[in-house]
Amino acid sequence: MLNDKNVRYSPDGTLELYECNRDIFIRYLLSRYTDNVTARIPGESYKASWFPDSKRIAFTNKNGVFSDIFLMDIETKEFNNIKKSDYNDEAPEISPDGKYMLYSANIEGLNNYDIYVLDLDDLSFRNISKSPDWELIARWSKDGRKIAFGSNRKDGWEIYIYDFDTDRTRRMTRNDQAFDGDPWFVRY
Repeated sequence: MLNDKNVRYSPDGTLELYECNRDIFIRYLLSRYTDNVTARIPGESYKASWFPDSKRIAFTNKNGVFSDIFLMDIETKEFNNIKKSDYNDEAPEISPDGKYMLYSANIEGLNNYDIYVLDLDDLSFRNISKSPDWELIARWSKDGRKIAFGSNRKDGWEIYIYDFDTDRTRRMTRNDQAFDGDPWFVRY
C-alpha cells in the first residue's frame, strides 16, 4: 500500500521510489512498469532517496549486523557500498545540488546516533548534530543551506534546524506529548 509518506517522487516527476517487503522499487509513471531495483542485493533495503538528476538513488541496506549506504544507477542497476563500516549508517538524503549526502550513524556508540554530512567527491564527513542523544532523520531545505532533523535530546522527539551559514542548531517544535521526528521542508 502506498501513501505520501513512503513514496519519493523523482525530481523530474516521472518516477516513484518506494520500499516494500525489504526491497526498493521504482515505478515508471508513464509506462506503469514497476522494477524491484534491489532484488539482487542480499539483506533488507530501505530509506531511499533521489539524486537531483533522477538517474541515481541512495539507500540503506542491512545484511548482517550493521546497515550501510549504497548508491545505485537506476538504468544499469550498478551499485556500490559507499559507507561500509563497523557501525550503522542509515537514512541517506542527497543535497539539492547532488554534491553531499546527509545520513545518521552511531559512530560515537550504539546508543548515540548523530547526523553527518558526507562530501560525495572525497567521502569526507562531519557531524553536524554533536549530541549525546539520538538524531535519526534529516532533510535538506530546497536551497541546501539548512537541514531539519529529529532528535530526542530534550523532552521527547522534536524537530531541529541546522543552519550552514551560522553553524548553529535551533529547536523548532515543542510538542512534549507528540512525536516530531520526521521533518519535511514544504514550500507553499
